[in-house]
Amino acid sequence: MKLFLRALSLFVVSVLSLFAADAKAATTVSGAINFDQTWTAAGSPYILDGSVSVASGVTLTVQSGVTVQARSSVALTYELLVNGNLVVSGTTGSPVIFTSQGSAANQWKGIRVASTGTVNLANTQINNVDSALRIDSGVPATALTVNGLKVERMNSTAVNLGTIASTGTYTLNGLDVTCTAASTHYGVQVASTTPGTLVVNNSRFKDCYYAIYQTATNLTVDHSIFNGGRHGVYFYTSYYGSVSTTVTYSTFYNVGTTALEGAVVGSRYASTGYNAYVYLSDSLFGASQNVFRDAGSVSYPVSFSGFNRSVVWSTVFSQSASFSTFLRYNALLKDPANGDFTPTERSPARYYFPADPTKTVGAVPYAGDPTGAGLHGFWYTNQIFGPGSVSDASGDVVITSGAKLTFQPNATIRFATTDSMAGGLDTTKAELRVEGTLELDGTNTNKVRVTSVATTPARGD
Repeated sequence: MKLFLRALSLFVVSVLSLFAADAKAATTVSGAINFDQTWTAAGSPYILDGSVSVASGVTLTVQSGVTVQARSSVALTYELLVNGNLVVSGTTGSPVIFTSQGSAANQWKGIRVASTGTVNLANTQINNVDSALRIDSGVPATALTVNGLKVERMNSTAVNLGTIASTGTYTLNGLDVTCTAASTHYGVQVASTTPGTLVVNNSRFKDCYYAIYQTATNLTVDHSIFNGGRHGVYFYTSYYGSVSTTVTYSTFYNVGTTALEGAVVGSRYASTGYNAYVYLSDSLFGASQNVFRDAGSVSYPVSFSGFNRSVVWSTVFSQSASFSTFLRYNALLKDPANGDFTPTERSPARYYFPADPTKTVGAVPYAGDPTGAGLHGFWYTNQIFGPGSVSDASGDVVITSGAKLTFQPNATIRFATTDSMAGGLDTTKAELRVEGTLELDGTNTNKVRVTSVATTPARGD
């Protein structure tokens, strides 16, 4: 009996010790941080009990695995103000999370970097916020480093750069922004009067009214995905001089809900001397309202100066580029409806450099995924279809240069009466386009038949 009571008392003490350890784990923070600090996973979560400021010249380091929570009572007024240096060292497997004790958007104000501050964010998540990261005017490009920032449940803007400096290059790498479809949310917002330079790389935007909104900024977007929402890239310039918007290796899918919206939309001040240029290349534009739309005066147009090595399907092409090379076919992506924009084996996204996956058109390189059953799509390697085989093509078939399709005796090729590829000379009819070699090895008694899938095939199927 004594042994039992002793064991029971040790168990109770152990449980109480666990509760005590949990209670000690939370660290409450408020007011000014006037000396260098490191927030560790052992002290997490850190509770912002009011606004917290990092003093000029002081460094706050937040280690991987840390969670920072704004207290919910009056959290909307709370922010983390950086007058000094903020270094957030999350990892892919153990990110740093800034959030609130509540679970809805607009629970706290977010992180603000003052003119004397610097910020270095790696693998960071910011949730339940008004604007996740706000940069005051006057912060130089060298003071901003973002490599992996995920933002969800926001009220206004994921990254607000304010007025950027005209010197240096501001770079945002690895943004993952989810907006609320019915709200006027911004992924990235820049409002300059004298052109600065902004680069957005390897980023993903979902359901944003403006994924990127900029004025008078030289913008480059590379390897980024724009999924849903109203505008992918929107720009306006009132700068007397020239600015440019360049998009490379990016994917726009289901962007725009009206004819005034789309993948890239922009305008310039209606007077001579205010010049804006758009260059689009190596990108996918699918199920969207416009590839590019000039929203300004017809008398003072934006110069759509290049549209190269891209693929367009189910998307309006309202403005013509002064120079363009593009394909109008279904891109045959893996699962775009569920956010997987990987091109499959017979995707036209591989057309320009089929042997080099790193040069696949769009934000995601080809990774070996099969297109699936059927003959439709772009063929880049030799293929033999055996005697008596039946091959159905739900849409256009393109045999690319250097590829050879061989159909042996008694083989049948059956084309659909519609066009799943939505391309070619007639986007409603399936077509066979030969740039390489088509070999039909029929005999007098065992012909190769090319026909339609209709029960009773007819001319023009």
